[in-house]
Amino acid sequence: MLDTVVHALAVTAAGGVFLDLTCGRGGHSAAILHAGGQRVRVFAVDRDPEAISALRERFRGEQRFQVFHGRFSQISDVARR
Repeated sequence: MLDTVVHALAVTAAGGVFLDLTCGRGGHSAAILHAGGQRVRVFAVDRDPEAISALRERFRGEQRFQVFHGRFSQISDVARR
């Protein structure tokens, strides 16, 4: 399913900004970053503090990835941050 999602999002080296709104442990975010190269950015949101902690560890030093604590239903508030 991971490859299907990356393909459906049309992730390419041309770049783009992607939202992973139920990021979990970051599998889809990692695949997007890998497929997109240096011009891709991923903004991730999850409501689980443990997931946020794991994501910060997994993507430490990755400038193209930013994670926010919040709920999918509150994406407008999260986006303002």
